[in-house]
Amino acid sequence: STVPPGTVRKSLLPVLQKSSRRKAGQDFGLCFHPEFLREGSSVDDFFHPPMNVLGCLDARSAAQPRTLWAAMRVPLTFTSLEAAEMLKYASNAFHAVKVSFANEIGSLAKSLGIDSHEVMRVFVRDRKLNVSPAYLEPGFAFGGSCLPKDLRALAAIARKSRVRIPLLENVLASNSEHIRRAADLILATGKKKVGLLGLVFKSDTDDLRESPACALVKSLLAARRKVLIYDPNVRLERLVGANRDFVEKELPQLPRLLAGSLDEVMTFAEVVVLTGRHREFSPAPYQLRPGQQMIELVRPKWASRGGKGSTVGICW
Repeated sequence: STVPPGTVRKSLLPVLQKSSRRKAGQDFGLCFHPEFLREGSSVDDFFHPPMNVLGCLDARSAAQPRTLWAAMRVPLTFTSLEAAEMLKYASNAFHAVKVSFANEIGSLAKSLGIDSHEVMRVFVRDRKLNVSPAYLEPGFAFGGSCLPKDLRALAAIARKSRVRIPLLENVLASNSEHIRRAADLILATGKKKVGLLGLVFKSDTDDLRESPACALVKSLLAARRKVLIYDPNVRLERLVGANRDFVEKELPQLPRLLAGSLDEVMTFAEVVVLTGRHREFSPAPYQLRPGQQMIELVRPKWASRGGKGSTVGICW
């Protein structure tokens, strides 16, 4: 069944140990095995599951369930008790979001005289970005010249058409809340000197337009924090057009906030905030000194733990 994360470890495990007078992990194993069976097709789903997940107390606990499923020749995914519990909620919530998303797009399309089924039929053909693992990785907020602009435009079109699309209308609010959480995490350290590694909204560009890191810097400056930023792709003399206009309007202080190297930021900062995925930032965790903290708002492929300071993340 779907249960709040922590139920098995915090509620069930103590009851089992007390009633059996045995110890979990030593005398018996313990797993949480979420089911993904739909009403009306549960038998077919059982024999042809999209995935089988086992949250296990330890490696020994996984042994018997692995044997039970061996005859089915179904791939098993093993994870922690809490991750398996949370996965059930994540799956059902995403299903609900997908239905609501399709309905809002459908309602808006119909109001404009567009065949909504044709729109979504073509939409799902994109298995690289639309229906795929793309973007489904916890991390920092989105930004850039497309997503925020197009969400605002869609909301404006809906208002003009007198169609309510609350899910889509609140995506930007959700994004802003994530930036606020990041700012709160940094301010909670009590450190006055903050170093940011990364400023562009996408690491292989020099695009600063609606970068969440820029919004974060504005929040930190408003909270009277001293900020120093290093991004190897940002060169003020190379910013042109809308990119330059955005900086001059939203972050005019940028020229005095930019550092020339990673080492400069690491020397200055009491708390280092990783907001970019540049490979050039990879030595940073190993350069942490005692008492210096690192906060990861993104998780690059090269992410590692090192140094003498401490590291925390916004979503992990």
